[in-house]
Amino acid sequence: MKCFYITSNVTKMMLEITRIQVNPLTASDMTTRTDIFNKSNAALDTLYNVWESMLTIIQAVSAASSKSLTTEPDLAALQKARRDYETLLGKLSLTAIWLEDNKDILPNISVKDSSSDETPQRKQLLLEQESLRNESDRLSNQLKRLLSQSYALQFQIDMLLSSSYDQDIDSRS
Repeated sequence: MKCFYITSNVTKMMLEITRIQVNPLTASDMTTRTDIFNKSNAALDTLYNVWESMLTIIQAVSAASSKSLTTEPDLAALQKARRDYETLLGKLSLTAIWLEDNKDILPNISVKDSSSDETPQRKQLLLEQESLRNESDRLSNQLKRLLSQSYALQFQIDMLLSSSYDQDIDSRS
């Protein structure tokens, strides 16, 4: 649970940072924002390493448990993997705390509104996409109607064959 909380905080901070629109900044603002960006990237790298370390521990425990009936498990390797994992988790926790303490810098960063910045080409492509979806729905409905007619026709043919078979049997009797 602790790892998930740290992960979600780092992810939220990265999402806020990726929406940054670069404005003319003072040197101190740039350093602080650069520090936040660098720490966020380092936190993501650490998060990846935590994930890899967790997978290593799972694989080591799985291998040790599968071999436990035949050989003695290598507890030193398991303990080393766990210490590495805890070290990475501590590093990630410290970075997340630093980012949480410095997140008040981010609201000063202007966020680019993507809805007001649509280009005419993008609008045209969206309209074309909508018209293609409508055409696809229309053709899909038409195909469904044709298939249902085909099934109805197949049913009528089966009924006709069945009644002609019944007629053949009645005429022989």
